[in-house]
Amino acid sequence: MKYSKRLLFQLTALPVLLLLCSVAAWADGGIPDQMQPGSSVQISMTLRNTGSNTWSSTGDAPVRFVLRWIDAQNRVRYRWAVKWLKGTVEPGESTELQFELTAPDRSANYELMCGLVRLTPQSYDGKNYHPPATKATDQHWDGEFSTVIYNVNVVP
Repeated sequence: MKYSKRLLFQLTALPVLLLLCSVAAWADGGIPDQMQPGSSVQISMTLRNTGSNTWSSTGDAPVRFVLRWIDAQNRVRYRWAVKWLKGTVEPGESTELQFELTAPDRSANYELMCGLVRLTPQSYDGKNYHPPATKATDQHWDGEFSTVIYNVNVVP
């Protein structure tokens, strides 16, 4: 099965800190609302930079796409993944992002958080990514500036 999702991310220029900002999003397909435990689907997304700052995949503060599976009942994060953008995305431009989405092995209702993160020393030290703690109340990464949350029911 192949799913498609088109998202419009808005980057707001803020002095000194990048904070979570609003997202303008619309879909022409999407993340499935139900999956089997451990199953995978191919996802294809179009990300459009509607802001005024460039998204670079290299340099001192590269932008990454981050996925998190969070159990909707106990608020524990079960899985996370980082995806690289295909180069630089200038304001007004779009990029395609294709990846395999794998559901957690455990049946539950999940929030699948998809976000754009401008990496900072707190979120990436040059070798390792540093997500929030597994049971942290706030699962947003340092430098995250745009997030969309999908509800996905994982059932046998």
